Amino acid sequence: MSHQSGIQWLLRMAWRDSRGQRKLLILFVSSIIFGIAALVSIRSLRTNLEDAINKESQSLLGADLVLRARRAPSDELLRWLTLTGAEVSREERFRTMAYFPEAEQSRFVQVRALEPGFPFYGELETEPAAVGFRGNEAENRALVEAALLGQFDLEVGDELILGEQAFTIAGALERVAGESELTGLFAPRVYIDFAEAESTGLLQFGSVVDYKYYLSFPEGWGEAQDLALAQVKNTLFTDEGIRATTVEDRQESLGRALKNLFQFLNLVSLVALLLGGLGVGGAVQVYLNPKLKTVAVLRCLGMSSSRACSIYVLQIMTVGLLGAVVGTALGLVVQLTLPQLLQPFLPIEILVNPDPVSLVFGVIFGWVLATLFSLQPLLALRKVSPLQAIRSSFEPPEEGLDLLKFFPVVGLLFAFTGLAIWQMASIVIGSAFVVSIVVSLLILAGFGAGLRALLRRIVSARWPFVWRLALSNLYRPENRTVLLVMTLGLGIFLVSTLSMTREALLAEISFDDGGAERANAILIDVQEDQVVGVTQAIVDTGFEVTETLPIVTMRIAEVKGKPMREWRAMPDSPISGWVYSWEFRVTYRDHVLDNATVVDGVFVPEYTEGEPIPISLSDSLIEDLGVGVGDELLWDVQGIPIRTVVGSIREVDWQLGRQNFNVVWPLGFLESAPKTIALTTRVDGRDEVVRLQQAVSREYSNVSLIDLSLVYDTIKDVLDKVTFAIQFMSGFTVLTGVVVLFGTIATSRYQRLKESVLLRTMGASGNWAQAVIAIEYFFLGLLSTLVGGGLALVASFAMAQFVFEVPFEFSVGENLIRFALAIGLTVFAGWLGARSVATRSPLEVLRRDA
Repeated sequence: MSHQSGIQWLLRMAWRDSRGQRKLLILFVSSIIFGIAALVSIRSLRTNLEDAINKESQSLLGADLVLRARRAPSDELLRWLTLTGAEVSREERFRTMAYFPEAEQSRFVQVRALEPGFPFYGELETEPAAVGFRGNEAENRALVEAALLGQFDLEVGDELILGEQAFTIAGALERVAGESELTGLFAPRVYIDFAEAESTGLLQFGSVVDYKYYLSFPEGWGEAQDLALAQVKNTLFTDEGIRATTVEDRQESLGRALKNLFQFLNLVSLVALLLGGLGVGGAVQVYLNPKLKTVAVLRCLGMSSSRACSIYVLQIMTVGLLGAVVGTALGLVVQLTLPQLLQPFLPIEILVNPDPVSLVFGVIFGWVLATLFSLQPLLALRKVSPLQAIRSSFEPPEEGLDLLKFFPVVGLLFAFTGLAIWQMASIVIGSAFVVSIVVSLLILAGFGAGLRALLRRIVSARWPFVWRLALSNLYRPENRTVLLVMTLGLGIFLVSTLSMTREALLAEISFDDGGAERANAILIDVQEDQVVGVTQAIVDTGFEVTETLPIVTMRIAEVKGKPMREWRAMPDSPISGWVYSWEFRVTYRDHVLDNATVVDGVFVPEYTEGEPIPISLSDSLIEDLGVGVGDELLWDVQGIPIRTVVGSIREVDWQLGRQNFNVVWPLGFLESAPKTIALTTRVDGRDEVVRLQQAVSREYSNVSLIDLSLVYDTIKDVLDKVTFAIQFMSGFTVLTGVVVLFGTIATSRYQRLKESVLLRTMGASGNWAQAVIAIEYFFLGLLSTLVGGGLALVASFAMAQFVFEVPFEFSVGENLIRFALAIGLTVFAGWLGARSVATRSPLEVLRRDA
């Protein structure tokens, strides 16, 4: 036989032999496609995002360097800006109420008074395109967030009033270079000319104003740019609280913001792939089980063992390649969906381009993975002897130590370890993932063996026969109890770990809407001499003030007796970078709110005399300052140094409508300091908000009202999108887990089939036989779920704490439902596998399956 005709014969035999059992090959394909789809879609998305960030790196910032301050610029800073040789665009950013006469509506907005020049890279996308908002002195113009115009049904040319100044809406702002679509959801953006900010009358003492300076350096001025950056970050303007951001800083911050999301998506693909591999192994084993007799017949006809096995190697490798291709194609479809879910959170547009490397890798790795998981049952065909053609019904294939079977295991370990390290971008995390799988398998194997030994000892002749037979099946020869517990338990472990980790991530971004009685409107920037009048306006409108919050601005000058300049110069400083330039808004009160708990020290309600003054800090600020109870802090309170000591630490549940602060002073000291006031109230419905806005703004144009009900809706919309994206990708793992569950149960079908037929032949009813199987699989599912779920609890805690760095959340109710569902599905799959025995005659089953 020529080589070519030999290959043709193998192809014909492989095709003909697959007839009648192609449903099992579909199970094979189904096991692998979801894992490959997740891998390809996530890798492609990540590649597209990295390409977009690299291509649009400068437009992420809109400039080469951005300086931010909370104070008006000093003469020294203005001179330094001139000396850098850079083109500079200044911006003053503040929040206020905007009134739209045509709609007779007001809205809390973020005003950006901007000088010409910015953005130096990218653009302000407007409708009409390229419209300007800078006009002559007789015509004030503004760009307004497109969503805000749509909310009030406004058009270009309509009027907008900011404080004491009227503006003409020159265009709708669609997008700002370097900012995501969500930036303006809380406070819509309104751009005006820098020179017109003073005319609004809104820049008063106590107003919260951010000052920004956008710098663009001429080409070839790299050294000057580096020197300017080094100066401003290390030594210059430390006392003024200048915060510098470069393009590289922006890229890093974007990477950190997306880190947890991509880590979770990478975990999804790893879990789905591993579960898919288990499904492949089970499906191949079920497929090849009845082929042992075929191989023995071929051996009797003179065919060599290797040639007979080649038929099935060709089948499995072909189907494995098909599964990898289908999975890659599905991943390509999913890739078109993911950017639509994530685009609102990103400051740049993601262009969906199929990544050739990810596609080729998906096909090749999927094929290799399917082959490696199939090798164990395929290698068993080598041991089939010709005598088994006539003795297979009572003599199992030859067994013994087969060193060659260790090679697929070693290959899988290396392949998965490499993939895990690559996906998680960490040798430690990737290796820990693989080690946890191996350890879990060993623990599950130990529990499976322990169950066999325990049942062998405790099963008693006094038990009901159905229970005794079912439990005896779990320790009889060739019962595969250990293998089933390992496979089912590992699947439950992986799916449960992923689900619990998802819960922890979603809990981290969830929020409490405050309840029916909590304040949902805040009036800010109320001056001290306006408190009585604004309070009266609220009362006259039919509402009541629920809380009066004094707010004093200050900066930290020293920590533990050391100036902030010295801390900043230390390479290993425990103080977070944002603290050096931050201007804190603090309050004073004599009690702790009910959404905070004192976890260390003693909360002091009132200051008596002497220094240092005991203050209370939130637990999050404690971490960023690197201090504890008893440590001293020196504050610069608007030019006056005040020494304090950390008297207590509060664990705060940051809820909208409950105005907690990172820093709370006791009563008796700050009352005389210059301050602004915030007032909170409860307003029902949008019409009532508008009525209150109009009542207050008529006399106090500087006072802004924040409608928290709009904030609630905005946050809920954002979180719904995040939740859907996470749950959508988690669905790949759940689908794979269900496929693997049924495939795993199918691997034991043939071991239980003859016993069930024997029971039917002896007169047992179909229902009685099914009851035996249901009890057997109930205990298998129960043990697998308890052990796998327990391991998942430990693993998800470690993932939350050390990988995603979020608090661990565990919902008892949800996990009980999940575990009950796993047990139920196990019993259902076992019943489904034995259904043919209960509905057909024993002789028919024996002829077809035995």
